[in-house]
Amino acid sequence: MKKWIALTAISATLAVSVAVLAAPRGNRGDGPKKGQEGPHPMMRILENPEAAEKLGLTEEQVTSLQDLKYETQKAHIALKGEVELAQVEVQRILKSDSPDEAAALAAVEQAGLARIKLQQSHVSTMLKARAIIGPEKLKEIKAEGRERMKERAGKVRERMERFRDGGPRGERPDRPRGARPRPGPQDGPPDA
Repeated sequence: MKKWIALTAISATLAVSVAVLAAPRGNRGDGPKKGQEGPHPMMRILENPEAAEKLGLTEEQVTSLQDLKYETQKAHIALKGEVELAQVEVQRILKSDSPDEAAALAAVEQAGLARIKLQQSHVSTMLKARAIIGPEKLKEIKAEGRERMKERAGKVRERMERFRDGGPRGERPDRPRGARPRPGPQDGPPDA
């Protein structure tokens, strides 16, 4: 009897673990991070013609990047579909009354392989875009990105200092930091 209970507990734990690992990424709370969804930063140049012009990209480079972007988008739609189909298959197997361990593990492997293909496609696109842009222009893009990050960090620091100095609008400079007015007898009872 104890053996049966132990085996049931182990099977249940395994099934839950496999289900969690096979679940769509968004359902686990670890989906794409900020900046990972959507076009790669180098491809965002296409959204801003002034930026492409400022970097001195030729018409040929811009056209090559646009072609790469559209081909990548089409490929990613198919790859994401593969991932979702593999995840559905894992869930179907695991929800059956007596799931076959070999079939479940094979389905999990298929889901993992589909995710790997998608990640490889992301990396391949990035490398192709870098080749189109060239090393000198890539340095300029990175330098510009660092400057924007410094500007944003400065703005955040500024807001934090204003907040510490008296609130989000920088009001109450006459009060020491952290001091809060206390109602006194001259203030009267608070309005209800």
